[in-house]
Amino acid sequence: MNVGKCIIQPLYFRERNEREQKEYDEQMKNISALYEDEAEFLPEKMLGECVPEQADAVVFPQMIGAVYRSGELIKCSYSYDVTVWNC
Repeated sequence: MNVGKCIIQPLYFRERNEREQKEYDEQMKNISALYEDEAEFLPEKMLGECVPEQADAVVFPQMIGAVYRSGELIKCSYSYDVTVWNC
């Protein structure tokens, strides 16, 4: 573990399809490279799985339509103050 780096837990939605999985993987490559000096990314977990206590933050590298149906699960699953907007 690198001292000073933010530890981030990537999350994905169970409803993702094969195309969305590929897009998710590409986004993870991009954000991992972009924030390589600032953040350490944990292995991905599905929304609803336990987030380790060492995680400083969670990230959804890809937002799909399921986010609008998962707002309550997001709010109930984590102790973070989360708002899901429908823009």
